[in-house]
Amino acid sequence: MNGRKVELRHNAPEQVREYLRAALDLVEELNPPSDLRVAFFTKAVDLTAAKSLQIEQVDAGLAALLARPGL
Repeated sequence: MNGRKVELRHNAPEQVREYLRAALDLVEELNPPSDLRVAFFTKAVDLTAAKSLQIEQVDAGLAALLARPGL
Protein backbone atom coordinates (compact mmCIF):
# COMPACT_ATOMS: atom_id res chain seq x y z
CA MET A 1 0.00 0.00 0.00
CA ASN A 2 1.28 3.42 -0.87
CA GLY A 3 0.50 5.85 1.87
CA ARG A 4 1.60 8.55 4.17
CA LYS A 5 1.76 7.79 7.86
CA VAL A 6 1.39 10.69 10.24
CA GLU A 7 2.23 10.16 13.89
CA LEU A 8 2.28 12.95 16.44
CA ARG A 9 4.60 12.32 19.36
CA HIS A 10 6.20 14.18 22.19
CA ASN A 11 4.13 16.68 24.05
CA ALA A 12 5.34 20.13 24.93
CA PRO A 13 5.51 20.93 28.66
CA GLU A 14 2.49 23.22 28.25
CA GLN A 15 0.47 20.34 26.81
CA VAL A 16 1.47 18.06 29.69
CA ARG A 17 0.35 20.71 32.20
CA GLU A 18 -2.96 20.99 30.37
CA TYR A 19 -3.49 17.22 30.44
CA LEU A 20 -2.67 16.99 34.14
CA ARG A 21 -4.95 19.91 35.03
CA ALA A 22 -7.78 18.43 32.99
CA ALA A 23 -7.29 15.06 34.69
CA LEU A 24 -7.29 16.67 38.14
CA ASP A 25 -10.47 18.58 37.27
CA LEU A 26 -12.16 15.36 36.17
CA VAL A 27 -11.16 13.51 39.34
CA GLU A 28 -12.46 16.39 41.48
CA GLU A 29 -15.70 16.58 39.49
CA LEU A 30 -16.35 12.83 39.61
CA ASN A 31 -15.16 12.50 43.22
CA PRO A 32 -14.38 8.76 43.15
CA PRO A 33 -13.85 6.78 46.35
CA SER A 34 -10.42 7.31 47.93
CA ASP A 35 -9.13 3.91 46.91
CA LEU A 36 -9.93 4.64 43.23
CA ARG A 37 -8.56 8.17 42.93
CA VAL A 38 -5.15 7.08 41.63
CA ALA A 39 -6.74 4.80 39.02
CA PHE A 40 -9.18 7.56 37.99
CA PHE A 41 -6.39 10.11 37.66
CA THR A 42 -4.15 7.75 35.70
CA LYS A 43 -6.91 6.84 33.25
CA ALA A 44 -8.05 10.48 32.93
CA VAL A 45 -4.50 11.50 31.95
CA ASP A 46 -4.29 8.63 29.46
CA LEU A 47 -7.60 9.51 27.83
CA THR A 48 -6.98 13.26 27.81
CA ALA A 49 -3.50 12.92 26.30
CA ALA A 50 -4.39 10.19 23.80
CA LYS A 51 -3.26 10.77 20.23
CA SER A 52 -4.65 9.33 17.05
CA LEU A 53 -2.79 7.76 14.17
CA GLN A 54 -3.89 8.60 10.65
CA ILE A 55 -2.81 6.78 7.52
CA GLU A 56 -3.74 8.42 4.26
CA GLN A 57 -3.69 6.23 1.17
CA VAL A 58 -1.94 7.87 -1.77
CA ASP A 59 -2.57 6.75 -5.32
CA ALA A 60 0.85 6.08 -6.89
CA GLY A 61 -0.30 7.32 -10.32
CA LEU A 62 -1.63 10.56 -8.90
CA ALA A 63 1.55 11.13 -6.89
CA ALA A 64 3.66 10.72 -10.04
CA LEU A 65 1.38 13.08 -11.97
CA LEU A 66 1.59 15.73 -9.28
CA ALA A 67 5.39 15.47 -9.22
CA ARG A 68 5.64 16.42 -12.91
CA PRO A 69 6.25 20.13 -13.36
CA GLY A 70 4.00 22.06 -15.68
CA LEU A 71 0.85 20.03 -15.06
